[in-house]
Amino acid sequence: MLAHAAMFLGGAPAVTAGAGSARGRQVLGEAGYGHLNPQGHRYEDADFHEYMGIGWTFDDDAHTGPSSKQAGNLDCSEYTRMVYGYHMGVPLAAGEDTSRQRLPRRSRDMAE
Repeated sequence: MLAHAAMFLGGAPAVTAGAGSARGRQVLGEAGYGHLNPQGHRYEDADFHEYMGIGWTFDDDAHTGPSSKQAGNLDCSEYTRMVYGYHMGVPLAAGEDTSRQRLPRRSRDMAE
């Protein structure tokens, strides 16, 4: 887990997926936090699948499309979801998860 987590730090080399829905997309490598809005503040909500530049269908059949502005970015909760969910196989929720069986989208929900 720590090896995967370190693969998003500054200077980490880009690694692309060889198979699956992310085939040919970057799944490891230096990540930004989010793009800047016109006022110079960072946008949050850079979901793990947006880092890869793809849409994602979750276990509950909810689908979220990518944001081209967020490619290569991960906010704090999505960094957690990228490492634990995408790379380590922990089930992911599209948003909140009242079943408490999947890793939710927001860090405040993860804390609960």
